[in-house]
Amino acid sequence: MTKIFLSSNLTIPNDFQYLSVALNYIKSVANLFNFSQKELRDIELAAEEAVSNVIEHAFLPGETASLDINCEETPTGLKISIHDQGIPFDPNLTPEYQLTGDLETQEITGLGSYMIKKLMDEVEYCNLGTEGKSTIMKKYYPADSVMDDADRETPPDEKPDKVPEDKKVKVDVRQMLSTEAVEVSRCFFDAYGYSYVHDNVYYPERLAALNQSGDIYSAVAVSPWGEVASHAALVYHKAFPGISEFAMLATKAKYRGQSLISKLQPNITMEALNRGLSGSFANAVTKHVYSQHVLKKFGYRECGFLLAHSPENTVFKGITEKTEQRGTVLVSFMFVNDPSSDPISVFAPLKHWDFIKKIYENLGVTAVLAEEGISVKGHNSAKEELEKKKMQATMEEFTINPRRMSAIIRFKQIGADFKSCIHKILYQIKKEKLQVAELFLSLKDPATPEAAEILEEIGFLVTGIIPGTTDGDLLIMQYFNGIVIDYDQIILASEKVRDMLTYIRQNDPLEGGN
Repeated sequence: MTKIFLSSNLTIPNDFQYLSVALNYIKSVANLFNFSQKELRDIELAAEEAVSNVIEHAFLPGETASLDINCEETPTGLKISIHDQGIPFDPNLTPEYQLTGDLETQEITGLGSYMIKKLMDEVEYCNLGTEGKSTIMKKYYPADSVMDDADRETPPDEKPDKVPEDKKVKVDVRQMLSTEAVEVSRCFFDAYGYSYVHDNVYYPERLAALNQSGDIYSAVAVSPWGEVASHAALVYHKAFPGISEFAMLATKAKYRGQSLISKLQPNITMEALNRGLSGSFANAVTKHVYSQHVLKKFGYRECGFLLAHSPENTVFKGITEKTEQRGTVLVSFMFVNDPSSDPISVFAPLKHWDFIKKIYENLGVTAVLAEEGISVKGHNSAKEELEKKKMQATMEEFTINPRRMSAIIRFKQIGADFKSCIHKILYQIKKEKLQVAELFLSLKDPATPEAAEILEEIGFLVTGIIPGTTDGDLLIMQYFNGIVIDYDQIILASEKVRDMLTYIRQNDPLEGGN
């Protein structure tokens, strides 16, 4: 049975007299969970800083208003959202905190923002346009990592050390049981050590909870002696509604050569079909071509790249050595059902139309270029059009992934202030010392062509599309902060995909592109 996660709300005036009320509310909710005293103190300190910031800075001097605080249980812990409809936040007004060893001369400006990121596990900033803005903080449940009992193994006589490739193991393919989560964690440790970027796989309790909630669907191949030999999952992301990611693929070394992922894939596809998804995307590594061939065999078709997507420390035991640059992935997509033969109309940048059209052809989709998009550069006719469409302000979600040193940016609405919003986001990327930003624009939004042009002017790069979301097909754009892509290190399996990468490289400003 799917667990129901409860949430509660508190509304307080923007008055410091009510700060203690807010903190007592958040502490009371946090005490309902099995957090340690240190974790409770971390939550309290982060909440105090975040609520204080809103009370002090979110409103005009003397303005009487209110702010909403929501505490929600999630599969992995506690989520705290602080929402206000005060003045727009400008990160340029918050200087970067510089950590030094001299406590006597240490500047404390910017310390609050720095503390929140250190005390909490995830931090997200949402600009909601006319609906205001939100700061979202998450704290994971206390949980044992698989590293805590990695040495606890079933006696050797129950598990063979090596399964010969010429002796196929008859496995049971099904959804993971909660009690098998620790076996799945060990499977990832066997395949990747502790370098896999979805770090929830190393916490059995989190993995089981995410499956129970439906945020992840785990399929496993289980040996006759009850060992999880291989794992694959559908992962659901807020940024990509209506589709899922085919991810978390791992096979223990002694079972390689048994084609276990191929046995898991039909189970995964049936789950996507049952959930009414239009399809799923998958990321193939480019340190070798093995995963590219596997996804191609499953029916996935290439549609773009996420350059420098994974940290340098991602390793694949027994397959390849660590490289000196961040890992690039090749994005592929598979429709659950065959796409319609009717042409679709997309608002794509004219400059990149040939590149995008070829991607659609590779996906088996006929696409036509829609009318020229709405200008968001400030021309009078554009302003009138934006006002007519009631696009009064840009709305975006900016999510930081500290483990990957990256950010995901999604736009719910592109408005006349888009350019200033992008510069604020760019400032925050540099302030947080993030290395990569992955940004997604809807190709059914008439403002996308002009928005893409603005993004390219400040260094963003078009790297492909992701189709099938309920918000429309998405144009992928990326920004790199202080890193250079070594395109010669990217290994690809087909000439068609190499041509895609050549086009991207030609447009990379650091490679002499336009």
